[in-house]
Amino acid sequence: MEPEYITTPTPGQVIKLKVRSVDNNYFLKLGLLTEYPLLVAEQTGLDALKSAQAVKIPEVVFIGTTSTHSLLITEYLELKANNFLSGKRLGEQLAALHRHTNEFFGLGENNWIGLSPQMNNWSANWTDFFIKYRLSPQCLMASRKGSQSIIEKKVNLLMESMELFFTQYKPQPSLLHGDLWSGNWGTINEETPVIFDPAIYYGDREADLAMSKLFGGFPNIFYEAYNHSWPLDSGFNLRQNLYNLYHLLNHLNLFGEAYLNQTNAVLDQLLSEI
Repeated sequence: MEPEYITTPTPGQVIKLKVRSVDNNYFLKLGLLTEYPLLVAEQTGLDALKSAQAVKIPEVVFIGTTSTHSLLITEYLELKANNFLSGKRLGEQLAALHRHTNEFFGLGENNWIGLSPQMNNWSANWTDFFIKYRLSPQCLMASRKGSQSIIEKKVNLLMESMELFFTQYKPQPSLLHGDLWSGNWGTINEETPVIFDPAIYYGDREADLAMSKLFGGFPNIFYEAYNHSWPLDSGFNLRQNLYNLYHLLNHLNLFGEAYLNQTNAVLDQLLSEI
């Protein structure tokens, strides 16, 4: 297989290429050797989602290394414009995915959310898990950058009152995509939804639905179909900002102050509910 164009990844970067063999196309993710654990974690996520047999997932063809690079090859899927039918089916299929449950929250191994490490130790308590392995690490990363002291104080105050968001709601550990924003799903064959680039773990299913609303959102029929298949708790609208705070903090840490105002506004809204 040869790339359609040649480029070289830099440290901490994974580039994406469409590559061709004699009789087929493939999708290649290419990084330096240091990025191999990230690609292994992605393979694990894709395989776990595929084993649930709920939503179409790209088939992993190969993962490995050369003397200088790491690579993950999956089937190449020609994505079409998302439409009413694929949005409806994705809502139904995501509800089916979330019905794959576990005794504990977390995962047996750590992975990544974007290019940030994501811890996944098993936990019997959801709020403990979300504080210790989601908000706290991102808050620590922000504080180490030295310019987010106001954010750090607000996050710490929020974590002290986390249980108030769960007085009448007890989530179960559902298999999550983990990074379900609008850029991580598409449509093939004009009607079949597909999801990719996962950051899986077992958590509150509301976290996937919240993330779907953060950057661009999904079609209304997606939410209607999900709720018809498995209605969300009435407190979801309150907790969705709590779950999206994790992703906003991650974007703040990865991309800088462009996300500072939005993160701060969400924190203020959450603290006003306490």
